[in-house]
Amino acid sequence: MSEIYENYTTLESISEDQNFFSYGYAMNNQDICSPFYESQGTTNINSPMSTVLSSLSDSEFLSLNNAIIETPYITILEQPVDKFRFRYKSEMVGTHGSLMGSNNNNNRRKNAPTVQLHKYPGNAIIRCTLVTSDEHQRIPHPHKLVHRDGLDSDDPHDVKVSAENEYIATFHGMAIIHTAKKYIRDELIRKIKKNTLEVKKRENINATLSTIEEAHIKSDADRYQKYVNLNSVALCFQAFILDQNEIMRPITNPIYSHPINNLKSALTGELKICRIDKHTSSVEGAEEVFILVEKVGKKNIKVKFFELNEDDYEIWCDYGRFSELDVHHQYAIVFRTPPYRDLNITTPKEVFIQLERPSDGDCSEPIKFIYKPSDRVIDRKRKRISHSESSELSFILPISNENENISDILNNSTEIKKILSEGITSPKCKEFLKNMDVDNYLKFFDNEENMLITDGPSTVQNQDDIMFAKNVLTKVIQYMKMDLKNVEEYIQKLFKDRSTYGDSPLHAALRYGQRDIVKYFLMLISSNKDCKALVNGQNSSGKTPLHYAILQNQPEITKALLMLGADPNRTDDHGFSALHTAVKIPEAGACVDVLLSEKKIDIEAYNDAGWMPLHLAAKAGSYDAVCSLIHAGVNVNNTDMSYGRTALHIAVEGGHKNIVEYLLKKTNISVNKRNFSGNTALHTAVVYTGVRAKELCALLLQYGADPHIQNHNRESNNLDKKKESHIKVKVEVDAEDEKTDEVIGQSSFDLAKNKPDILQLFNRQYEETTNEMCTVTTKLELKDEDSEINWLNNEHKKKLSILLDKTQGWRKLAKHLNVEYLLKTFQHSSTSPSLFLLNYIDVEVSLSAKDIQIILRKIGEKEAVEYINEIVSMYS
Repeated sequence: MSEIYENYTTLESISEDQNFFSYGYAMNNQDICSPFYESQGTTNINSPMSTVLSSLSDSEFLSLNNAIIETPYITILEQPVDKFRFRYKSEMVGTHGSLMGSNNNNNRRKNAPTVQLHKYPGNAIIRCTLVTSDEHQRIPHPHKLVHRDGLDSDDPHDVKVSAENEYIATFHGMAIIHTAKKYIRDELIRKIKKNTLEVKKRENINATLSTIEEAHIKSDADRYQKYVNLNSVALCFQAFILDQNEIMRPITNPIYSHPINNLKSALTGELKICRIDKHTSSVEGAEEVFILVEKVGKKNIKVKFFELNEDDYEIWCDYGRFSELDVHHQYAIVFRTPPYRDLNITTPKEVFIQLERPSDGDCSEPIKFIYKPSDRVIDRKRKRISHSESSELSFILPISNENENISDILNNSTEIKKILSEGITSPKCKEFLKNMDVDNYLKFFDNEENMLITDGPSTVQNQDDIMFAKNVLTKVIQYMKMDLKNVEEYIQKLFKDRSTYGDSPLHAALRYGQRDIVKYFLMLISSNKDCKALVNGQNSSGKTPLHYAILQNQPEITKALLMLGADPNRTDDHGFSALHTAVKIPEAGACVDVLLSEKKIDIEAYNDAGWMPLHLAAKAGSYDAVCSLIHAGVNVNNTDMSYGRTALHIAVEGGHKNIVEYLLKKTNISVNKRNFSGNTALHTAVVYTGVRAKELCALLLQYGADPHIQNHNRESNNLDKKKESHIKVKVEVDAEDEKTDEVIGQSSFDLAKNKPDILQLFNRQYEETTNEMCTVTTKLELKDEDSEINWLNNEHKKKLSILLDKTQGWRKLAKHLNVEYLLKTFQHSSTSPSLFLLNYIDVEVSLSAKDIQIILRKIGEKEAVEYINEIVSMYS
């Protein structure tokens, strides 16, 4: 059963302010034709219906009279799709999809918008036109509804209906052409003129538009273009008959489809993730991900992460971290992953990621995303590699007792040497034991701490891997007690064994927090030159034992490894050196200091993501690491290779006020340095959410941050609005508008438009700056050509603000300049609201004193006009 969309409301019921067809375009009830549309209910002999009626008998006529006494109306059988691509004229080359019906499925037969005429017995024409989607403000839409007939003919589109086709009209092959902003006014004037003239000709075939009517239409078009929604339209259907003069006369009220939204609009278009550069993240989150998307609004988009249970119920959700500055030209987003709900997982967890638009709750299709266990908790089963399971040794190795407490024999060097020397006769073994520097390594460890911090819950780990290091150590001790020849060779083979993670025995002991075993391994390695290479061995992820000592935050073990020759610059599979790893752990300041004591360490090395240790420390909020790196001589103005950010940018992004303050106070960091997108640290601070945004902005301003620096985020300006209001109005960039409209970047002022507290900071900073720079003629410059005063100095502005405060003229001035959104800010200003506005104009608007005088005259501020006249006369 088809849906019925009846609409008997005519535009006559619209109030005077809402009547957008006041010059003949509005259709009222008297305009609707019927077989009795002449007065007294008589039939018009000139009507197209007269031919039909003249051949009817009296009984037939009475029957017809009863049948058509109800007003004819239209119903919509097939609504158009709710989202459709609005194309520019330049894109209409070749074949493109036509506007389809909303009930389309995957069948080969495609439906189109369809309507049906009811309660009318004769032939008629159903017309389809494009109108605005706001049901309270129906006017012709400036976009074009074209018919794909090879000529792309413009609307209106007419379909003939009769009893033969059951009065059903289907509108195939229609498309919508997007009108560029610069042509909106002209298109509105053209359409309104056309419809107004058509209505007038129903009364007088020779009617024309008067000069006054044309002027009113142009005035209305100027008003309409300011609020017409270019991303949403509706179809208007109405039935007509042709009279003898080929004039269309309506027989039904208009009926409107539901809104059709632009598929490529950031406000209403379909949300879609087109490409993602990675689909995995560590459970800790904070990993940078790049996605390419269909057009989105940078202030109206979120990246949602969520997890479903077996019953498809959402059990967890969080959102990616990014600001509007991370949305690139509405087609790409760079965000940081949120942490997963459980940081101790031991197996990968599958979640989903999707785009979400807060304004209407629309979401994209979700895609899979994987959270991996952290580097400390891995559960990948690999075949264990063994270099020691030779037949030569297997028969002499008894099964080790897993409950044997090795720590009991590792308490002091004397006990160790005593146990190992018993029964040894081989000169090689005695020499091996003699070279073991036990005392030197025992002093690095506190004997009360028998275990390192375990990497994750051991209860879920593979028991073979947990016992791996202990078993190797047991074999080493057994080899040495057996007084075997080539004991060093056997021990080397044992140390080449690998666990399921590709760990050496030393890696494994560090991973599972087996501190006593680590002590003993270090002593064994120190006694054998060939074994010293083991300290730089890498596991399956490229990490060395030094990396794990850092992850465990063990500065003593770190120092011992460095003494044995560990390379602090060796990197893992992601380009992370031990220093890169250490600075990411805020509590590992002691490990950072140990690493920085190494002369050969590279403190400015980049990892694979293009980040230096200083950048990672600033991101993690590792205050001590930042201080240590700067004391070590790192260049604070170095930028990351991925986005061109300094440590100041990154610290501001993370909201780490203590690091921001240290960088500004204690270093020569460039406060106004711009990243690849042209953003300074102040740009980043402005878009930061929460109370800390104001604190960061105040701190940056205190050390010379410039709120007027523009980034490279270019947005189109409507030139007509600029001329009319004398202020730059930023609007969304469209494809064809980019070719002609002026484009500028965004300053921190622009980003703070909806943040009154930050705007007040900028205003206060501006006043202090100008007071320092000039004493008498601040901002007062004479033009060389006509000696026109450019603007007012502080004294003039204060006196003018008193006049405007008294008359509340600042409100009218703000409205004239199209900055009504700042009225609340001005009103709640700690100083004079007029002075706040005048300072804002001084900073953001290019106006001379004479310009402001003209505006004040227009809004009726006579006293203010006279005052400015006095000022101007002084310089003329």
